[in-house]
Amino acid sequence: MAYETLAEVQKRTGKPKEALASCRHSLAISEALLADDPKNSQFAIDVVQEKVLLIDLLLAAGERSAARTETARLLAHLSSLVTAQRPSLYYLASYLAVVDSTPFPEFWKAEDAIAIARKAVDMTRGADPESLDLLARAYGRAGNLIEAVATEQKAIALLPAAKAGRPVPETRRKLEATLRELEQQSASARTR
Repeated sequence: MAYETLAEVQKRTGKPKEALASCRHSLAISEALLADDPKNSQFAIDVVQEKVLLIDLLLAAGERSAARTETARLLAHLSSLVTAQRPSLYYLASYLAVVDSTPFPEFWKAEDAIAIARKAVDMTRGADPESLDLLARAYGRAGNLIEAVATEQKAIALLPAAKAGRPVPETRRKLEATLRELEQQSASARTR
């Protein structure tokens, strides 16, 4: 975890090469730990988190080919986990976050993303704002902007009300920003 944190700090401070080296070191350790204890769910989660960071760092460093390869590997790994009979909500969210943020269109399959996001919403009985946000994003990226806006509004309605004089919580800021973006896309689509 120390190397992963170091990679994050190096990324934020403009040291991409050092961040990549730290991330790769962290990933190597986590993969070795997981190989020694394959049933350890925390080690498995660490590997996924570090691979997501690695892809982000590769993209930031302009290494698109390596990022594409790592994205394909990670999505293949996550695909087997999200199609399991009782998938982990963490893996569903990770899969959706990767396909939502990837600059490689070949990895985006609208039907799959929507089905996986619906699975996450169903697992939480529609009571988790972040799962609803993932579904809203999948709808939006698929072009179903009306459903995307309605779903994001449901997600925001589940959050506690913002309190006067206190900072707006990060989740609320993130979801409200997504809602504004979806509403703008919807308005733009109506004027075409």
